[in-house]
Amino acid sequence: MIAEGSAEPDLLRSKFLALSGDSQSWPRDDAFAEAWGHRQLYQGVNTRKVRAILEGPEVAMRSFEQEFLPELEPLSVEHVLPQGWIAADYPLPEDSSEARATRSRLLHSIGNLTLVTPRYNSKLSNKAFSIKRPEIALNSSLVPKSYFQNLSDPLVWNEVAILERAPRAAAQRLGAMAVSIGAGLAVDS
Repeated sequence: MIAEGSAEPDLLRSKFLALSGDSQSWPRDDAFAEAWGHRQLYQGVNTRKVRAILEGPEVAMRSFEQEFLPELEPLSVEHVLPQGWIAADYPLPEDSSEARATRSRLLHSIGNLTLVTPRYNSKLSNKAFSIKRPEIALNSSLVPKSYFQNLSDPLVWNEVAILERAPRAAAQRLGAMAVSIGAGLAVDS
């Protein structure tokens, strides 16, 4: 379509909606948000794609009111709940195989991922959330991380917190897709 010189939002929307099959269908917003919150995104060789997904909302959420657009290239993906978590800092709700499996799955999900500088990543990556959160909230100029400034419990980061953050991340990504592809692209039904 773009090669044909036509990238009108309504045409793009109709083309996406006409696709079928698991690998081609365009998901409804609710299906996208559900998969977004539970899927392990950051694994293996797809780390560059995850970076791009995390960068999209930053660019889309910027407005003329911000003084500058941060340079995103040097940033790295950080797990808010660390991959090397310890129970003293990030206790499981119960010590069971099911709780460990849930944590393992959510550890690499979008609700637990953010962008940080490499220096920050190496300095605080496995620290307790009570140490990490103030650093994320106070030292970041990225718009999506403003989430960490107003948490109901600023000392706890667990599976519940990850799942609570995921819909906001999904909404940011859907907004970025609408901005980058064309308004009115998201499907509600």
